[in-house]
Amino acid sequence: MLRKLFFATILFSMISLTTIILGMTVIYNRGIVVFEQQEFEQKSNAVNLFVKNIFTQINILAEAHASWTLANEAVNTNDDVWITENLSDYLIQGDFDIDLIFIAKEDESVVRNMGFGTFDVTTTSIYQKVLTQDTEENSLIWIEDTLYFLSAMPLSNDDSSDKNGIFLMGRPLGEQTFNYLRSVIVPVIEEHFIVSPTNDSSTITDPLITFEVPSQDDSLYILAHIENPSAQYLKEKMIGHATVIISTMFTLNVIGFYIAILISAKQRGKLMKAIDSIQLSNNAFMKIPHYKIQELDLIGNKVNQMLQRIEQDYDAIRFKNIEIVELLSKANEINDIYTKEHSDSVSKICEKIGSKLNIELLDQLILSAKLHDVGKVFIPLTVLNKKEKLTYEEFESIKKHPEYGYNILKEVSSFKQINEGVLYHHERFDGLGYPQGLKGFDIPLFARIISVADVYDALISKRPYRDAFSKDKAIEIMKQESGKHFDPEILDVFLSIYALESSDSDI
Repeated sequence: MLRKLFFATILFSMISLTTIILGMTVIYNRGIVVFEQQEFEQKSNAVNLFVKNIFTQINILAEAHASWTLANEAVNTNDDVWITENLSDYLIQGDFDIDLIFIAKEDESVVRNMGFGTFDVTTTSIYQKVLTQDTEENSLIWIEDTLYFLSAMPLSNDDSSDKNGIFLMGRPLGEQTFNYLRSVIVPVIEEHFIVSPTNDSSTITDPLITFEVPSQDDSLYILAHIENPSAQYLKEKMIGHATVIISTMFTLNVIGFYIAILISAKQRGKLMKAIDSIQLSNNAFMKIPHYKIQELDLIGNKVNQMLQRIEQDYDAIRFKNIEIVELLSKANEINDIYTKEHSDSVSKICEKIGSKLNIELLDQLILSAKLHDVGKVFIPLTVLNKKEKLTYEEFESIKKHPEYGYNILKEVSSFKQINEGVLYHHERFDGLGYPQGLKGFDIPLFARIISVADVYDALISKRPYRDAFSKDKAIEIMKQESGKHFDPEILDVFLSIYALESSDSDI
């Protein structure tokens, strides 16, 4: 009988272990595939936004010179001096980062051809399209090993009438622009980050991810070997936890066999009930109590030791997740010092409000405040630090940073309230905020607190497009938004803190 029970236990253990290993392998592989797909889509969107931003800048410059009555007249009358001083040489010699200029009349007689060398621009699609259809066009071309962003449009008068000929300018992918493009796709191994007119990676042994930006002429291919620290970390932890769970399952089965031999049915029932109550999906386990029987107590102690090890691994995963996200936040802070100072200030104010409200998960509120702008890592610095009024497209891109930040954090299940603070900190109490237009108490508590701290620090901070408000003026503005922008209760708590600490530089 005991022999049969022993072999049945061994067989059950082998089946259980095989099922666990297969299940964890499938879950891990599916999780990594989904994560890498989302990562690729986010980086692809960031690359396209980067290219669109460059074209927007060069289009503004091109339009200012092409839609110009004096320029149109100078080209038609062959006023070489005026063209040199106002339409060609000064653009290349100035601080406009322009290396290519091409000007031609409607009859295709060339007025200026600067920077192209032996390259025949008249063979390009952008040239033919502008000259035949009088449209404004963008394109990419490679001249030798250099990529150029082209903007072309017909020459015309100030009111866009009398369109004829073509005005074309080109900006190179210089070192500064290249370094910024590389930062969009971080983290990468530097020697394996390549921009190329083709997707040929035959000379590189490491696996590469390809991002393609097509145009009507040439295409831009970005070949990058991207290290995925989250995937590597999950792989290592899967192996470690599989070992722990396998050991636990095997030991529990052996314990069951051992109990069947050593103790009475009544005592065996008590211990098995305690073991059965263990929930491996939780990160806090109830310990098995001590027993007077020596053998039974020894078994209970061994199980408690294994449970303690599993609990420590759960905590290690949680802290590692926090470290990974904080690394992303620091990457953003390196590019924009205002973001770092702003995040630190907002987290300090949130800590004071949270303490006043006796919030239980205060450490999570502080972390959510620190990370509330982490999504700005995907917003170009030229937009974040722009002194002039933002265009509609630029403002819409900035409004996406809460969703970018949420997408970075959402894979960490233990970050639920932290994620909500990041995603909804620009919602308004009256429902006029973004990204989802939540209203009132439908907005999570963390987001309502961060909203107050975020607006206050933004008002008293100097920005490229305005001077800082005084603290008293900022408070006056915020009082007018009670019940509109802000939760009145949370704003009142903040105002009480301000009244007590108005002489303290920390607020």
